[in-house]
Amino acid sequence: LPVAVTGTQRVFRLDCLWRRPVVSLVIGEPFHLPQGVKALGKGHLEKCTDLIMRRIAPLLPPERQGQYSGEEK
Repeated sequence: LPVAVTGTQRVFRLDCLWRRPVVSLVIGEPFHLPQGVKALGKGHLEKCTDLIMRRIAPLLPPERQGQYSGEEK
């Protein structure tokens, strides 16, 4: 279940004593990783991490997507 949380960088600033910061939580569509990930080694785990991050990135504002914005490789 991909989840993106934004706005937490404002939670511990001093101005939050006077104004509540806005924290956003966006939940994406559930998905499954390929079967047998642990048995396939580090290279496959890195591909799965990339897949997870590419599912989370669209849930974030464009300026927070980083290298995971755009089309899947």
